[in-house]
Amino acid sequence: MIDIIFSNSLKTEINMICSTNLKLVEGDFNQTQLNTLLSRIENPSTKIDRNGELILTTGYIKNYKVTIKPPNVYFNGSAGKFVYGSNIFSLMKEDIKPMILEMKKLTGMPIQKAQIIGIDFAVNLFLSNSYRTYLPFFEESDGFLKGIDNFNGITYRKIKEKFESEFSIYNKLNDLRKNDYDTFLLIKNEMKKLNQKAVMRLEHRQKTGVRKALLPNGTKIMLVHLLSSNVNLRLLDLWFNHYSIVNFSRVSTFPTDVEGFLELKNLLASQQIRTVGLKNVLADIDEIAKTNNWDSKKKCMAKRETRNLYNSKKLSTTSHYINEIECEIENNSELNQWIKDWEFDSTKYFKKEK
Repeated sequence: MIDIIFSNSLKTEINMICSTNLKLVEGDFNQTQLNTLLSRIENPSTKIDRNGELILTTGYIKNYKVTIKPPNVYFNGSAGKFVYGSNIFSLMKEDIKPMILEMKKLTGMPIQKAQIIGIDFAVNLFLSNSYRTYLPFFEESDGFLKGIDNFNGITYRKIKEKFESEFSIYNKLNDLRKNDYDTFLLIKNEMKKLNQKAVMRLEHRQKTGVRKALLPNGTKIMLVHLLSSNVNLRLLDLWFNHYSIVNFSRVSTFPTDVEGFLELKNLLASQQIRTVGLKNVLADIDEIAKTNNWDSKKKCMAKRETRNLYNSKKLSTTSHYINEIECEIENNSELNQWIKDWEFDSTKYFKKEK
């Protein structure tokens, strides 16, 4: 499959639905189906308690790790790798139904009923500079904890959330070099022809709370729901909403068309906020509000105006590295095709129709 995809040219944007973790609960399958699964899993391993009772069985169906922990069965893995053979390739709309049918056939289980307990949605950007070149431009974002992920990338997590989700930015080439070297060599060779030097993956990870995030009015969310336009719209919104909170560092320059002193004062304030740092200024506002007994409305207004000053487009010019990232996202053919396939309104996400 990889050779077919790369036979003519590099598929330069490979993204969408990736890891999809599933759970089948007692009552959604019978013993005959479970026995079929047990007979088909590869590299099985069992764990028995002190009374000789079987309490855990693990193994694999293709790349999916299967965990049988009575009374439930779990499937953890990359849906893209299941279909394409590499986890750099992710599911598009046309892949979802065949993937479900293939998993059902291979496992012998009613996999369409499996509840989704974790799902990733990712966009890969093929960029013209080394991955590390772009990292300094990703800043702290208000209300989010910026950290380091397992691939030495950047993660953003909501401070007030129990880590139900995160937005991760990491070096996909490094991941492939460690885990899928053949694909790494293939992609690296094609990138060289196009003078591309990095694959940056921007990934929304819904680690828990999937039903609440994607199907809030439902009692449970199952694998078959990935065929739903509404569910995929929410998945797309989660990615864009998470991406939109990321603050990028900007180079401050004064424009020459300042109309008067009030505008000049706002530009000076904007420059000072960027010098001190938005996070520090917002923390100062919290302290001022506490000392002077501001009500929540007054404090929120002060923070909103501070953010508006910080984000003044007239004062700043975005680094051309960030311009490249934003341009690659807006012109990402796979992302635009995915939006088109599900008949979403692209103007909601981009300024113009593709």
